[in-house]
Amino acid sequence: MPKFKIRTPDGERTRMSHLVISGEGAMGFDGLLRAARMSELADAYRDKALKQKPPFNTDSLVGVELQVVIGPNLYHNPNTGQDEKRDQIDSFLPL
Repeated sequence: MPKFKIRTPDGERTRMSHLVISGEGAMGFDGLLRAARMSELADAYRDKALKQKPPFNTDSLVGVELQVVIGPNLYHNPNTGQDEKRDQIDSFLPL
């Protein structure tokens, strides 16, 4: 799981990202590729006509800088029955 630091009004926090890369909910991966200026690859992953998706090497993202837009999310934990405040990646923007 990728970890990154974010600055908040209360200081700096380390966050862990869970990013879906295939199937339903993979729009975040698509956005990540587009922000990293890999639009052709993003198009290929979104193309429903393509049966075989192109391979992706995560090393191609090493050194790529982009802006991560983080928003609040309320998660209902079924194990505790409590609502928990969590951060959620809303989108990615190119720099």
